[in-house]
Amino acid sequence: MKITKIAIATIAILLSATSLLAQDRKSISPSEMSSYVVSAKAGVVNVVEGQTSVTRVKALATPSLLISGDELLRGDSVKTGSTGRAEILLNPGCYLRLGEGSEFVFLFDGYTTNTIKLLRGSAIIEASALDASIRVETPKAKFEIVRAGLYRFNVGTDAKAEVAVRRGRVFVGNSTIKEGKRAVVDGDTAVIAKLKKQEVDELDNWSKERARALIATNSRLSNKGMRRSLGISLLYNSWIYDPFCRCYTFLPYTGGFGSPYGGTYAVCNPYWYNYYGPRYNNGGWPSDGNRGGQPSTGGGSGNGSSSGGAGSSGGGRGAVGGNQPPPTPSRTMGGGARSSERERPSPRRP
Repeated sequence: MKITKIAIATIAILLSATSLLAQDRKSISPSEMSSYVVSAKAGVVNVVEGQTSVTRVKALATPSLLISGDELLRGDSVKTGSTGRAEILLNPGCYLRLGEGSEFVFLFDGYTTNTIKLLRGSAIIEASALDASIRVETPKAKFEIVRAGLYRFNVGTDAKAEVAVRRGRVFVGNSTIKEGKRAVVDGDTAVIAKLKKQEVDELDNWSKERARALIATNSRLSNKGMRRSLGISLLYNSWIYDPFCRCYTFLPYTGGFGSPYGGTYAVCNPYWYNYYGPRYNNGGWPSDGNRGGQPSTGGGSGNGSSSGGAGSSGGGRGAVGGNQPPPTPSRTMGGGARSSERERPSPRRP
């Protein structure tokens, strides 16, 4: 009997703590649960697995449980335990995936300061689209991602930083780390070597599974549901919350965008679908070799834990009236197309 009472009291304490942790979170409304929600907001926590905590910059250094649907603000820090992993949305088309035993500070606003400070552990950035360069700061090095691609960053116990560029390009100090290269960096010194394809671990495999799941989620989006839920057309890339998979996926406003892991994001923009879809191969670019094939359904599961705080409508969207021609794409494209890639002007760039 005494053991039973102790167990009941413990459960009550845990339920009370969970309730307190959820008080500051904005829950998803019934209307949002049954419809698509579009956002351009950076910092939304898409998926959390295992033990993961967040220390809010406004919470006097008191850590709390991080869950899917939370929104990170500038200065918030995230820590993962020995089994913890998290996927955070950056600019539309860019995902940050944090590995086990890692810690980073979110300094990303999507406009003027696109910075992630990785203090320890490992993180992967998958960038299917890149509107501006992304900076990754570590205790002993500062990196700048200048192309859409796939990047792995590691910070060891000695605080030395390592970057692996599977696709794309990174600047660090006076060095340029190209696709297929890895570099160990200590201050301004970078030791560059060839990246071996077999150099993968559980974080790499999980990131690949997540990418495939998000491509599959995107391919299942309904144009009819989009028109009914959103009632708008898109002029820019966005995130879209799918209530069935309970997570966000990338919604490009036009064709030509794909994952660095493989697979093309389908265009579910109602404006393009209605007026240009039949002419542009199911909503994509014309068949001129500049885009990939049909969207890949991929594998894996797109499910995350229960989500709160679905992102509200962000900037960079508007209606397009009449039958005017579509705007010319200016985004950096990943996957099947890599045209219009913008780099930082620099005398050191080859």
